[in-house]
Amino acid sequence: RFFNSNDRMVAVVVAALLAARCAGEFESVAIGIRGPGFVAVAADAAFRRGMVAMSDAVDKIVALDEGMLLCAVGDIGESEEFGEIARQSLTLHQLRGAPRPTAAETAHFLRRELVAGRRERRTLPKLKLLLASVDELYWLDETGAATRLPYAAHGLGSALVLGHLDRSYESDLAESKALDLVADCLRLLRERYAASTAAGFV
Repeated sequence: RFFNSNDRMVAVVVAALLAARCAGEFESVAIGIRGPGFVAVAADAAFRRGMVAMSDAVDKIVALDEGMLLCAVGDIGESEEFGEIARQSLTLHQLRGAPRPTAAETAHFLRRELVAGRRERRTLPKLKLLLASVDELYWLDETGAATRLPYAAHGLGSALVLGHLDRSYESDLAESKALDLVADCLRLLRERYAASTAAGFV
């Protein structure tokens, strides 16, 4: 059958959503912003199967200890399992009498775990991480790459978020300004990304 202009637009949007899903960009949203003495982290609370949101109450941020948070986005099973393994491994490390690891040491531990999991399964894990401590933010991807950044984003619409943060981020921003920036990023995703969701953010 022939498409009119509206049908063509719907077909283009559906094709873009399917391509995003195949590329792994549909799993979640994670945003981190570092300021002097704090890091603000936000992640969406949706669990999706394709374009359908199955739940809007999934917490993707795990407290590794009292001063460190891990935000894991990607496959829901992998992210929950990886977060729990990381938390328990760090707890065991401290129970054995070792000093509390720094954020850099923890980032390298997580990086090694991602790479080891990739080698064991011989597949690329669909998992992206943000590690936040009191004044440090680390970005890790599924290949095991890790870097310390002033701000970071993963997943759905991250290019839009990073473009906005490139323009608006200041190294000496206050906590209230960081929260305003996170809110601006979420508003931008809802307004401009075709796959925006009604699910909330944590």
